[in-house]
Amino acid sequence: MKLKLASLFCDNAVVQRHQFIPVWGWCTPEQKVFVTLGKDKACTLSNDAGLFIVRMPPQSSHTPFELNVRVGDESITCQNLRSGEVWVASGQSNMEWKLVQCLELYADFIRNFNNPDISVFTVKQSAQIGGASNVTGSWSLATPETAKDFSAVASFFANRLYEVLKVPVGIINASWGGTPIEAWSSYNVLSKNPEYGRFLEHYELDQQSLDFWSSFQASSNGSLISILPKDTGNKGLENGWHKREWDEKEWRTAELPQTWQNIGHDYSGVFWFRKEVTIPNEWLGKPLQINLGAIDKQDIVYVNGIEIGRTGREFEEQYWNQQRQYTLPATANTHNTVSIAVRVYSFIYDGGMIGPARSMKLYPQTDSASAIPLSGTWMYCVEANLGKVVSRNRLGHLSQHAPHILFDSMIRPLIPYSIRGAIWYQGEQNASMPENYLRKMKDLISDWRQHWGIGDFPFIITQLANFQPASPLQKNSKWAILRETQLKSTTLPNTGMAVTIDVGCGEDVHPHQKRPVGERLAQWALAKVYEQPMVAGSPLFTHCASEGNALRCFFENAGCGLTTSDAKPVHTLYVAGLDRVYHPATSVLEGATLLASSPQVPHPFSVCYAWADNPEGCNLTNKEGFPASPFRSDFQ
Repeated sequence: MKLKLASLFCDNAVVQRHQFIPVWGWCTPEQKVFVTLGKDKACTLSNDAGLFIVRMPPQSSHTPFELNVRVGDESITCQNLRSGEVWVASGQSNMEWKLVQCLELYADFIRNFNNPDISVFTVKQSAQIGGASNVTGSWSLATPETAKDFSAVASFFANRLYEVLKVPVGIINASWGGTPIEAWSSYNVLSKNPEYGRFLEHYELDQQSLDFWSSFQASSNGSLISILPKDTGNKGLENGWHKREWDEKEWRTAELPQTWQNIGHDYSGVFWFRKEVTIPNEWLGKPLQINLGAIDKQDIVYVNGIEIGRTGREFEEQYWNQQRQYTLPATANTHNTVSIAVRVYSFIYDGGMIGPARSMKLYPQTDSASAIPLSGTWMYCVEANLGKVVSRNRLGHLSQHAPHILFDSMIRPLIPYSIRGAIWYQGEQNASMPENYLRKMKDLISDWRQHWGIGDFPFIITQLANFQPASPLQKNSKWAILRETQLKSTTLPNTGMAVTIDVGCGEDVHPHQKRPVGERLAQWALAKVYEQPMVAGSPLFTHCASEGNALRCFFENAGCGLTTSDAKPVHTLYVAGLDRVYHPATSVLEGATLLASSPQVPHPFSVCYAWADNPEGCNLTNKEGFPASPFRSDFQ
């Protein structure tokens, strides 16, 4: 067996300082393995399966060093290793979201992000039957060229840690858009959950049935894929729908952005959308930026009859709400009328051009200020009606949504790499059933800690941002309930949270303001893990007490005291009596407390703040500027 190291051990790796460093890999069974890490040396023996592991002493030097592993005549040397702070970044699309996907906000940051002491290992997405013993990926130093593909949240987290600590920072990014928490949890912990164990039992039995495997088919590369409605071929291209001139007799109009289900087509399929825009003469012969907003799920874009870009293929789901940004080359920009044709294919759930409207625009690459809006009236035509597909009958062992599959394939293979802690951004996929999330979140944290075996390492949760149409109060908001479960999860020791209720976007589940998210995660780490003299972040509601005709609310992390972001009274604050009918409340801020009352509620029983999917105008902060977490005192 050829000598092989776990993928995490390669050039430019960062190892956790002040901890023993496990080094492992595979070779011929029962062979002596010699390991040199910096100035330290060790020897071990591979087992009867060829696996070996040795725990090397902590490395305290910040200067680069080498790792060498030798078995007989074989050896592997990894160069430019550094000792510093290593964090795992995991979750779904908002953790996966790359810096290049928010280029309009962070072009300057990317251009100047050139730091040889920050290194990122991006785990290749994998959902394997039975899990994996290793992952695919490599460590990349932060440069303007490599950083574009780094997780935006993780990049700002790492950059902030480095600014304060001045030590190397390593990020292991294991994330996948649209995935539920169950996929990142181990089988062992899911099976012990009384609310989920029965489903898991049926799921496991189902995967072993002949009926299940007959519902799959082999693709050309030999893998198994679930049967969903396939793209039937680009018939619109054959019909000339991409050309400047086309037959529009069967075409109708729709106001975009919105899904095609919202305009009366309740099925999956393939739609074409067309729009013509008149541009000024001075734009001719220049490259044009064409931003179409998010498209659900896959698209091909033609401008003036020329394909300028496409996103997604086959059954990829991760692009369902990703912003599309394409360029019309200067050589193709020869007409005052720009003809845009977009082919959209969706094989499950909704489909269409879903915006938001503010993101849909056309402009010269050197002059975004003069952008022409692309939202509004478009022509459209149905290429293929593939039927109503709203859910899979079975998740399938090759689906990234399946229980425990991403833990088995993308987390377990990282263990026991030396780490300081983990940052987590997930929950959108579980928002439809928020009541069951608290147990799963606490279980995941405790289970990851048990598997790593380094104690209660720091685990920092990103609370969901504001999303959906704005509202000051929604008593039955599922997003608000899920945020509450995230807040309750921080009762576990050494668990923190970054509040993002002020940086979301009502029209986009992927807010582009990723810098505040990463830096707020770092704020908690710096205050609590590294004991820097600073507040740990946002004010977090702990409890309230009756005080005459008012309720006094108490907070931790209030810092120098509570205030509001706009110097106005606290907005989206409500109180209710025993009837649980909420009325707008006035407030008095006194140090780390808030006194809430309403003339319409002489005997207040409960209080809530920012309790909505997108609580418009919520403004409570501490004086350090961190937004307060949404809360309610009555959990019934």
